[in-house]
Amino acid sequence: MIKHKIVFLIIVLITTTASAELLTVSQFKKSCLPTEMLNENLKMQKMTNEEMINSVNCYGYVKGVTDGLYVGMETANGVKKFCLPENGLNDNAMYKMIRDFITSKNMPDDMPIRSVILATYANYFPCER
Repeated sequence: MIKHKIVFLIIVLITTTASAELLTVSQFKKSCLPTEMLNENLKMQKMTNEEMINSVNCYGYVKGVTDGLYVGMETANGVKKFCLPENGLNDNAMYKMIRDFITSKNMPDDMPIRSVILATYANYFPCER
């Protein structure tokens, strides 16, 4: 059964197109599961197909926003708002930081998550000046 769900996730990743809809803080809190939780839920078969799709889409959204922020910084005025570690940032750490930042700053539920991601990275990974 788990193999079927993994195959399903791969198909979703390949066939799902990015949505132009903004992801909000509320949707992030509801849909975005850290990878370790997603893997555990898959093993325990505790997720519906819709929950899996939402989590996978959220993962892609957050990764896309991160990449977009980097491209934007490279093409803008050259002032970097954040500098991620050279060895990268694992998915669990990324989601935990974003969730902790949302909680600590009491972000409004209707705020676009892309703004929160930028603020989170700028808070945790300021560039040396």
